[in-house]
Amino acid sequence: MKSLKEILEIDQVFNLIQKHAQTGYAKKMIQELEMFSYRGELEEELLYTQEAVSYLYKYQSLSIYPLNNLLDSLALIEKGASVELEFFYQVSRLLENASVLKRETMIDNEFPLLKGLLERLILIPTLKKKIDVTLAPDLTISSEASFKLSSIRKAILSEEQVQSVIMNRLVQKYGAYLNDERIALKDQTKVLAIKASYKGKVDGVVVAVSASQQTVFIEPNEIIASNNKIYRLKQEENEEISRIIKELLDEIKRNFDSLYLDHYLIARLDFLMAKAQYAKEYDAVVGKVSEEPIISLKGARHPLLDQKNVVKNSFELYDRKILLISGPNAGGKTVALKTIGLFVYLHQCGLPLPCDEPPLISFFKEIFVDIGDHQSLLDNLSTFSGHIENIRLITEQVDEDSLVILDELGTGTSPLDGEALAIGVINFLIEKGCFAIISSHYEGLKNYSLENQAILPSSMIFDEEKLLPTYHLRLGTCGKSYGIEVASRLGLNHQIIENAKHWLNEAKNNSKDLLLDELVSKIEETEKLKDQLLSEKNQLDTALQETEQKQRALFKEQQRIKDKAQEEIETLVAEAAEKIEQIFEELKDKETIKTHEIISSRRRLQALSEQEETKPIVHEFQIDDYVAYEDLAIRGRIIRIKNDDCYVLTDEGKSMWIPKSSLVLCRPKSKEKKQYVNSDFTNIKMVPLELNIIGYHIEEGLEAVSKYIDDAVVAHYKQVRIIHGSGSGKLRAAVQDYLKHHLHVLSYRLGGLNEGGVGATVVILK
Repeated sequence: MKSLKEILEIDQVFNLIQKHAQTGYAKKMIQELEMFSYRGELEEELLYTQEAVSYLYKYQSLSIYPLNNLLDSLALIEKGASVELEFFYQVSRLLENASVLKRETMIDNEFPLLKGLLERLILIPTLKKKIDVTLAPDLTISSEASFKLSSIRKAILSEEQVQSVIMNRLVQKYGAYLNDERIALKDQTKVLAIKASYKGKVDGVVVAVSASQQTVFIEPNEIIASNNKIYRLKQEENEEISRIIKELLDEIKRNFDSLYLDHYLIARLDFLMAKAQYAKEYDAVVGKVSEEPIISLKGARHPLLDQKNVVKNSFELYDRKILLISGPNAGGKTVALKTIGLFVYLHQCGLPLPCDEPPLISFFKEIFVDIGDHQSLLDNLSTFSGHIENIRLITEQVDEDSLVILDELGTGTSPLDGEALAIGVINFLIEKGCFAIISSHYEGLKNYSLENQAILPSSMIFDEEKLLPTYHLRLGTCGKSYGIEVASRLGLNHQIIENAKHWLNEAKNNSKDLLLDELVSKIEETEKLKDQLLSEKNQLDTALQETEQKQRALFKEQQRIKDKAQEEIETLVAEAAEKIEQIFEELKDKETIKTHEIISSRRRLQALSEQEETKPIVHEFQIDDYVAYEDLAIRGRIIRIKNDDCYVLTDEGKSMWIPKSSLVLCRPKSKEKKQYVNSDFTNIKMVPLELNIIGYHIEEGLEAVSKYIDDAVVAHYKQVRIIHGSGSGKLRAAVQDYLKHHLHVLSYRLGGLNEGGVGATVVILK
């Protein structure tokens, strides 16, 4: 008899998830998934899964490397066995991946479970460094692994070069006796290929003879000593390599617990992200475990069917725990049964389900399934006998925490006996209080479902005009089998069809059958009207979406016009400011204009300009946009965007994540405004207490610093601040080097906690 996994094709779904996994251990985890046995464990796993899905949609997947499953190799090492050098490479990759993932602990607190796993990762830099030094790129032991190994290999190379010189000389000496002027190699020994008739002409040891007996391979006496030396050196090399490998294995043994933990944690994270990738691919959602008995699957889509053409169905079981599905052959009843069974199983493994809304499902201890032909030649069982034997086993184990799925209950015997047995089984399951999904063609069973309040009747819809199944499930009604209609469509003799219809009409001689047919017809009319209304609603929704798109396009065009107008205004303002400055220059020597009036006018102009700069502009933020966070008086440039947050590099050289909703677009102060402008009206009030040179080239920045320090000295300042940002540190180093040699600088230091940190230098003047 097939297992539950085989019947519901669970392993095929696991394969869909497994293809997203990067690590061998995570793939093993997926393949060995089983239903959780405890509600608390399942609820916790669903929380992890939901967090992984949310993380994937917000930040994309974690950086997980393709890694082998190292459990078997670690177990071998623990027992004292050796491993292939590939293992060390995989350990290095594992440790590197742990280091990369460890940096992900900076993720926000929206993902506490993932953050908790990441924080548990253990970094072992000494082991990784040792492996990287020991292992060469071609997965051999590197000469850098030890001084002794390096010396041995240099000695071997030197001796081989000596050999080459000797052998080249011997080739010239015995050239007339050679069958091949090239130096041959036999068993890692350099030899000369001598014609057999001249073998006595060469002093040495015959190492081999060709198959034709025409050539002998002789190791000349002149290099025997050299070969022996190389042989001894290679023995020493192998011994040193063995020592290095043992030392590396000992280091791994000392870090066993940490390696096991990292190996598990990375695989666990990989497993969670594989589930999230599957959820994204199949538009699946994570369900919840219900305290009350319920199976709620809205818009369920079987993942093994073509997702573009699969028909969605909803299954809702609350107070009525028995769902009876009727309808035509090949109408989708078995697929519906398998979908429910599969989804309950996957949910209880902590996996997302392809549904329109998050499923709500009770916790089940067991799932029992009877689907398919149970005929067995080996066990001498007929289809009916196998069917009954399976039901017997189910009824012996079922309880209120079970889900039972029965396809074509009571089939394989006479209709009357089958109906009676089916009703008996259903009543037994009702008394047990379990959930049961049952399919049947029996008219008596359909009538019984309409009379029994514990049973929810349903049917697969059949298109009577096209004589084709629709695969849609309709709850609350029984369906016809449409056997005669389908037979007619398949070309059965017309006379036979007419006789069958006549007999069927005669058989429906009781009011119950007539009322049932009338009820089904009215429900079908209602459903058609419902479908028509839904279609009209969809058309209205489409029209509304088109209108919204046009509104958005209009808004963008308005914004473009505003931006263009703003640019023109800025140009006019700049031209006006330039003319005003010229006027100031012309009037500053005139006695009729006082200096403080000029300064006051200039300040008002500057204040007006700054007020204009922070004016909010409706904008879709982009990289390099200059923004202001007015609540904290922060201004800076966007260097990274993630969903609803922007990573801002402030004018003080700090960087931080700020929600888009808190930012407004503004125009940065021009470099002319950032640097101090020297003029004849310089006084204490006109010299700022800080100079911002972020974005300057080194030469440009030093020139601005030189002018600023001179003005600050004239203004009798004792302390000023130069804001240069953190960046690569080159601008900071250049500034501090300049300050070191300035005559008027007493000392300088990096900014404190509220002074810009490493992005600023505080200068103490003499």
